[in-house]
Amino acid sequence: MIRSIPSGLLLAALSLAAGAPAQAQVDDRGATASQGPATWARAASHMVARRVHVRPGPPRWVQPRKFEVGHVMSPTMPQSPFSAPFTLVPSGTQYLAGHAFNGDYICGDIGQQGTQLDAIGHFGWRSAPDAQPQYYGGLGQDEVVGPDGLLRLGMETAEPLLTTMVLLDAERHIGNGQPLPAGYAISRAQVQAMLHAQGLAGRGILEGDVVFIHTGWGRRWQSAPADYYREGPGLAHDAAVWLADQGIALLGLDNPFTDAAQWVPGTGPVPPPETWADPEGWIPFGVHHHNLTQAGVLQIQNLYLSEIAEARVWEGAAFILPIRIQGGGGSPVRPVVIGHPAP
Repeated sequence: MIRSIPSGLLLAALSLAAGAPAQAQVDDRGATASQGPATWARAASHMVARRVHVRPGPPRWVQPRKFEVGHVMSPTMPQSPFSAPFTLVPSGTQYLAGHAFNGDYICGDIGQQGTQLDAIGHFGWRSAPDAQPQYYGGLGQDEVVGPDGLLRLGMETAEPLLTTMVLLDAERHIGNGQPLPAGYAISRAQVQAMLHAQGLAGRGILEGDVVFIHTGWGRRWQSAPADYYREGPGLAHDAAVWLADQGIALLGLDNPFTDAAQWVPGTGPVPPPETWADPEGWIPFGVHHHNLTQAGVLQIQNLYLSEIAEARVWEGAAFILPIRIQGGGGSPVRPVVIGHPAP
């Protein structure tokens, strides 16, 4: 009896027989593939009133509250010097059939300005200065980058994030109430210590979580906009590896680079060497490297976390929906968290 061969297996066999390379089996969604009923259910538990015990006194109900954790996007906001600036020009009031309507022209690299999310394909790496870039899952340059945008790992492949958020307050627990200085790299041990200090050690980090880290640097968005992008504190490589190993879908900080960075005259912002991914000193942006090229963990830069940190909302429901830009290397986002302020 002759059985039919599935067409996919037949094509793969013919490709191998002809010497053609088989396409890498990579889930372009990366770590966002964890999103689903389990993360939705966890998020839902943070959107209803909660009965809490505050001594002295009887138990009382605390209502959840919505927090905007992104900045308003405008041409006057701090802008990344590594991307085309965001501009908005009103198109002028137009009139039609008794109505007036207004619009605008938006230009620039909007996926990399303001509160924005990196697509997995935003970042690749080279094993040597003259090597071709590699991307998440071992994909090569020609597999990922095309003439009209990203062929794979683009912004349209990310799942919408409807999940639980964990906020770690580094300003409070490491900076003693002061913003962390430029170049300060938060280690794995400090991440674990913050979980313990905030009463989250028992819960830990769950698969599909998003983790936000409040460094206090985001205050410069308003107070020192001209210097905001020069440098900043961030996460150390060992902390990024540990968080990714817990199964997080996304990492976000109130800083410009996710990585820690210090300003080097004539060069620009450079991460301190102890945070580099390569001990030989070839890959300095170790957190970007691990999240995007190794673990498939999405990143948000330029979060607004001061208000939610002041309310001590260490857990909540996170809603993060990037724009589905075909082949896009990033997207502006409006992240929202719903959670219970500390009584």
